[in-house]
Amino acid sequence: MEYQPQSRWFLDSSKSGGGVLMDWGPYDFATLHDILGPASLEINTAWTARPRTGADPADCVFDVETHVGASITCRNNGQNIHIHYERASCAHGEGYVRAEIEGTLGSFSWTPFDSKQPVFRRYDKNGQLVTEEIKTGPRSEFTIFDNPLLHFYRKVTGQESHANVNRDALANFSCIPAIYKAADTGKKQTITY
Repeated sequence: MEYQPQSRWFLDSSKSGGGVLMDWGPYDFATLHDILGPASLEINTAWTARPRTGADPADCVFDVETHVGASITCRNNGQNIHIHYERASCAHGEGYVRAEIEGTLGSFSWTPFDSKQPVFRRYDKNGQLVTEEIKTGPRSEFTIFDNPLLHFYRKVTGQESHANVNRDALANFSCIPAIYKAADTGKKQTITY
């Protein structure tokens, strides 16, 4: 169970808007957009849960999800990319942090939100699994948490920027209520970029 005891309003949906999806989803979907550049996303199925622990506070409102998952189809240039999305601030299984793109000819994996960690490529060579570290070039002194502010600054000062603004920002954020709605209704939701 991970939460900020000094900020218990995070656990109250009327104040926070939601749980782990509302907290981490904007970063996750901005990253997904940057990597895949989707024309549209379909939230095929989704679920939310709140695993119970002895650390759950009983003296405040606690009505947000602490575990969420979705099956998503990314459509881009006539291709369908199938995504398993899962994020938790509480789960009873082994804790891990990993992002992976798995394809028919290989995969890429990395530790999300830690720009100091390596990126790995895995693929088959003559029936043997090959794992190699990808050279990503020089790393910025800024962390993934500094970059949104840096990109915003560059955008408003007229510099080249990766800031998600206008239609892209709205489409990225609309993934969050679409996942909540798919989880609540059991119906597919579509986001068009």
